[in-house]
Parts: sequence; structure tokens; C-alpha cells
Amino acid sequence: MGVIKPTHTFEDELTIEEAGIKLKLVHAPGETDDQLFVWIDDKKILLPGDNIYKTFPNLYTIRGTSYRDIKKWSSSIDKMRYLNPEIIIPSHTKPIKQKDTIRKILTNYRDAIQFVHDQTIRNINLGLMPDEIAEKVILPTHLSNSPYLKEFYSKVNWSVKSVFARSLGLFDGNPSTLLPLPLKEKTAKIIELAGGFDVLKQTTVAAFTNKNYQWSLELTDYLLKIAPKDNEVLELRYNSLIKLGGSNSNPNARHYYLTSALELKVLEMKLRPATGKIAEQLTLKSTFDGMVVSLIPEKSIYENKKVNFFFPDIKEKWSVQVRYGIAEIQSFNVNDADIFLEINSKDWKKLASGVDGGIESYFSGNMNFKKRNLLTFKSFFDYV
Repeated sequence: MGVIKPTHTFEDELTIEEAGIKLKLVHAPGETDDQLFVWIDDKKILLPGDNIYKTFPNLYTIRGTSYRDIKKWSSSIDKMRYLNPEIIIPSHTKPIKQKDTIRKILTNYRDAIQFVHDQTIRNINLGLMPDEIAEKVILPTHLSNSPYLKEFYSKVNWSVKSVFARSLGLFDGNPSTLLPLPLKEKTAKIIELAGGFDVLKQTTVAAFTNKNYQWSLELTDYLLKIAPKDNEVLELRYNSLIKLGGSNSNPNARHYYLTSALELKVLEMKLRPATGKIAEQLTLKSTFDGMVVSLIPEKSIYENKKVNFFFPDIKEKWSVQVRYGIAEIQSFNVNDADIFLEINSKDWKKLASGVDGGIESYFSGNMNFKKRNLLTFKSFFDYV
């Protein structure tokens, strides 16, 4: 499996003809910044991509992505709406027919997106905090009753918190969270306040027995912070997650609960390594950027080493300096390098992504050390 990169790009609009059909491609940022829709004017057919589907839009993803600009998203839907399409064929869910029906659906969809943004900002200006705003911002009935805005995929309250974070950042405005107690110290005090570890464990059991699964899950947070290997507490957490997942109709929430439960039963979650074809698609910069954020300070805090790289196939030079817990990357060679490696870019990408452990490249003659050797170089990788 590999990555196929686009060969033809455009900024705002592009008109092409395929099989005698004129297609207008329009940039429409929404679920992704590079989202586009396709307009077939003579048929009044709209292909909106992922900017509309039969569920409340995924304005925020719990798996973690860059911010989805919901103001641009609603504006993109306006571009579609004023084309007055007679047929919509979304990338997900069934096609929609009839101009009046389509206009109502598109209008409600963009209104819901704008409502979340505007009411979040309004409540920020009133001095409310993220959790308070998430409880207050509820879609008006005419929107929440729409079959296209049921919270089956995303959630309004997740979206609210995303807008808050985008607008004001991490700090929620509560002075008690500005410089909070260290987590373990706070946990110990909470458990003491609850009457001790055993009492809190009994309270957690009672919460689960009474089907207060969210509360029992939250209480296990405190218990496991003090006793992370307590089997009874781990079982309580596992069962709470299973119950919450099993009762949740939102697949993102359900799968997160159930996957979190699975992780409690599996000692190690193994990620599949990149394949050679995928590794070759990486840029040199991305391989070095990956090293920077993988650096382990505890292993490198006393080290100060420089490595120069030369990639003869593309005539590029790079360097990495591990300096007391920090890795500095530069797109040139530095003076006084401790290690100097000459290697083709494709071989380096396989090595950096874990496809090749280095032995294969070394004995096939693809790694040429101008300074030091493979053993010294492999010790350098112990830092990441």
C-alpha cells in the first residue's frame, strides 16, 4: 500500500470535462481544509464530499485532528446552497432529491454549525467556562429534530469545547486550574476526603451496582492513580467502560469506550510498522521531525552528539544534534560531527520508519560511514 499524490491542483475552482460531462470543482473547507465539492450545472447535481451527511457534523474528532474551522464549514455550505441543487449525492449516506427539500436540509445544517460557533462565543463573552458552555449550548428544537442533525456521529458539547479551545486556548479561566496541585497530591487529598481508599472503592462498587456507570468510571480515575494495578478497580473500570459503550448510540463514543476497555485486558497494543512503499512516500523532513518528538529526555539529558547525513541520490545534507534532552534538526551539515553517514534517501526513510533495522542496509552496502560505524550509529537511536 502506498500514497498516491495529486498530479493536478488548484486554488479555488477548476472546471474539467470527463466522458462528455462538465464538472466544476470548488474548494470548500469544512471537514478538512482541502475539502471540495463537485457541481454538475446542466443536471443541477451536487456532490458535496464530506461537508454534509445524515448526522450532526463531525466538527470535532475525539481521535484528534487539527481544528476544523466551522465558520468556513458553514460558509462552504452556503456556496452549495445558493447553487439551488436539485440532487445531492453525499460521500456518505443516501442521495437527496427535490430542490425545496435540499434547500431546507442545507439551511438547517449550516445553521446548526453556525449556532454552535456563535453561542459558544457568546457564552465565552459572558464569562462562562468550557464545561458550563457545553451544558448550555443546545440546538433549537427545529434543528435538533432534523434527521440530518441527530448526534449519531459527533456531539454538540464536543464541538463547543473545540471552539472554546480554538478561541482562548487551554486555560479555562478558572483561577483554581491556573497552577493546580500535582495530580497525585490532589488525588491523595480527594481519597482522604472520601474517607480513604477502601471507602472510595466501596462507593465505586455502589455506583456501578446502581447503574451510575459514568460516576463509577470517574471514581476509578482517582483509585488507579494511587493503585494502578489494583485488580478489583481495574475490573470496575473495565465493566463501567463496557456498560457505557454498550449503551451509547454514538459510534465514536461507543468505540472509544470499548477500545479503552480492551486496552485494560491487553498488556501491549502493537502498532503495525510502516511498509516499504509507505516509507518511500515520506519526506526527509518528516523523518527527522519524527525523531525530534520521539526523543527520550531521560536517556539523552547528559548527551551532546552531532550526526551529519548526506543523501547522494538527491544531493541533500541534513544534521541532527542531540543536546541535553533536545534534538536540533538542520537541513545542512554542521562542524565537528561525531558521526557522518552517507545513505540514499529511500534507504534512510526505511531505516527511520522501522522498515529496516539497519543491518540489512549496512551489509548490502547502502550505508557508508565517513566517521564512526554502525554500532555507534545504532546507539544514537537509543535516544528515541
